Amino acid sequence: MADDPIREELHKELRTFRRGLGPLTQQRLSGHDQLTDFVGHGSEEQAFDVLMHLAAIHDDGEDGTIRAFFETSGLDTAGDNLDQRLKECARKRFVTERTILRRSDRGAIQLSEIIRDGYLYDRPLGNVYAAQVENQSESIFSVGISIEVPEGMAYRRPKVFIEGVEQDLPFALGESHLSHMLRAFESISVPLDLLLAATLN
Repeated sequence: MADDPIREELHKELRTFRRGLGPLTQQRLSGHDQLTDFVGHGSEEQAFDVLMHLAAIHDDGEDGTIRAFFETSGLDTAGDNLDQRLKECARKRFVTERTILRRSDRGAIQLSEIIRDGYLYDRPLGNVYAAQVENQSESIFSVGISIEVPEGMAYRRPKVFIEGVEQDLPFALGESHLSHMLRAFESISVPLDLLLAATLN
């Protein structure tokens, strides 16, 4: 998944999370949108709890890479910043700080893959339906956009643009008759000579 932009963003945010100052608390997740969305379904508190759960179930021992990532992030390790935590980990493991950092870097990559793989399908679903409709005077491009969101999950409304102008579509969530999730549906019709672009976030 080396070229997966979402995994790469998760990896980037995990490294920023590791560099955080002070004790290891959920406040570290502030501004980390991908981690909060993927791991916590929009909740920083839930995301932090899940990360701590991942630290426990994927603990790979004293010389492990995921253990190194979480310890250099501050789990069971003293230090107000990454440099101090690296020194403390190196002292406990009788290795160099560089060795600890290499292990931690590999752990961040592995953890980003675990998160991406494990939550690949636990996401809001989006579908786009398109059909060409002919009448006597013009051809119409009819587009329907639906989203399905697990109840309680934070989400961002889809953005729909016509000729570069964002359309004001509410995408109000209601009960879905197709699944156990909440559903919103909007439709628009435009002449075929206009450019339609839909961005699902």
